Amino acid sequence: MLRRIVQAIVNLFRRLLGIGSAPAAEPTIQQAPLSDAECEYYFLQLLDGIGQEWDRVKVDRFFQALRDRASDERWLAWLRRFGNARLSEDSTQAELGRRLVQFSQTSSRHFATVAGEIGRQLLARPEAMEVSESPVAPALAAPTPTPESAPVTRSVVDEAEVQRWVKRGMEQLDLDRYEAALLAFDRALALDDRQVRALIGRADALADLQRSQAALETYQKVLELDPNNAEAWGRLGDLQHELKRPEAAIESWDKALELDPKDVQTWINKGVALGLRLGRWQDALAAWDKALELDPKDAQIWFRRGVAFGAMEQWDAAVESWDKTLELDPYFRDAWINKGVALQKLGRYEEAIEANNRALGLDVAKAEGVPAEPSKAKDPQPAEASSMPERAEDFYRKSIEQYDSGNLHAALRFLDRAVEADPDNLQAWQQRGQVQRELGQFEASIISCDRVLATQPDDVKTLWTRALALQQLQRWEAANTAWDKVLEQQPDVKDAWIHKGIALEKLGRYGEAIEANKRAM
Repeated sequence: MLRRIVQAIVNLFRRLLGIGSAPAAEPTIQQAPLSDAECEYYFLQLLDGIGQEWDRVKVDRFFQALRDRASDERWLAWLRRFGNARLSEDSTQAELGRRLVQFSQTSSRHFATVAGEIGRQLLARPEAMEVSESPVAPALAAPTPTPESAPVTRSVVDEAEVQRWVKRGMEQLDLDRYEAALLAFDRALALDDRQVRALIGRADALADLQRSQAALETYQKVLELDPNNAEAWGRLGDLQHELKRPEAAIESWDKALELDPKDVQTWINKGVALGLRLGRWQDALAAWDKALELDPKDAQIWFRRGVAFGAMEQWDAAVESWDKTLELDPYFRDAWINKGVALQKLGRYEEAIEANNRALGLDVAKAEGVPAEPSKAKDPQPAEASSMPERAEDFYRKSIEQYDSGNLHAALRFLDRAVEADPDNLQAWQQRGQVQRELGQFEASIISCDRVLATQPDDVKTLWTRALALQQLQRWEAANTAWDKVLEQQPDVKDAWIHKGIALEKLGRYGEAIEANKRAM
């Protein structure tokens, strides 16, 4: 998944506070006090950490990191309002209650006692709110609404609150914070247990947490409420496939496709299950051909199609599919390798050697950081064919038109032709790297970026593209170095510091990560 940056400060604190020295204070940076919304957001991340067995040291570091924005008294005042709101809801919130009790048992801060009391009161009621008598009960008593305004106001507030928690859960899912997402969706469902979007999100989070049975039950609950929900049928099929239940997965996907026959990814997934799981390659071909009717420019689908023909030893058809793959993506290494095998099976040995050489050339290009030459020809091109800057500019302009229209595959094809016509056209290489990254071709993107940076080492746009590609490949050491180069050119750009902080955290350099996050602030 591509990451969505939600709030600058949140990105780091919700994953930080691991092993390492405590961060140094930053007295020169004055931060605004945490709002109630921010307190709630951070506190839920803390409860997520508690669920992952944070110890007392990590919990203390959490509050230490936020000490300039919220004192213990501020947390106490907010916690009472938070508990007041939660206890006034006519629904069970057992998971939240358990986490609050865990927090009270982990932290020595005085307001942790209040959190424990709130948690025990949430756990004490089976269905509706039943606030037990305790030292904090008076402070947590729900305000009594006026008879005239209560029904309308509560309806509006509840719907807004549900949507807010659903949105929060989706953001957490995008950031791979599955426990936090689960808490958010549970909060939404505590207000409306028939909220389909929240149920699907909850099932997704459960599936990512490997709580497969609970995820299955949740998807099935969605389908009980909305049997025509194509998304839920598709997700259910995905999970069944992961659980190695291909027949059940195909049945679920078929229902999804009845409802939404234009879902390309479900056609692709169905083909994978039919071919790789069940060996029904002809049926897999039919599924992938359906996908190609919807997206004929997807190189991955053409590649899979070639695999199906290869599995059935229909080598000519396999070569045709891989040729189409390479027409769309000349840098698809596995397609060159497979094509070489197929050509060898057909006795076309010289062509097989050429295909293998192309695959080796991509390996060398990757190792040396230079782009592989897209042309297949061995002999030198005539001067007028090998260097055509006017045609390259024309191809580049067409690529921009396609890019602006959202046609990334078409844009990439024009860019391939632009750099083939004029290998020194750096703006085409730059744009090529960006498009490749957006298509998920991260290794190829880095190669294109390196071609630009060899001549223009300070090109900021290219430095950004390269750093993002490295980060998406989870090559954290190289990504950290790349963000340093970005920050040399743009030392005050917040997002660059945020990304550097993420890389440092992944490397276990927590003190430096916190410092990077402070720079972002």
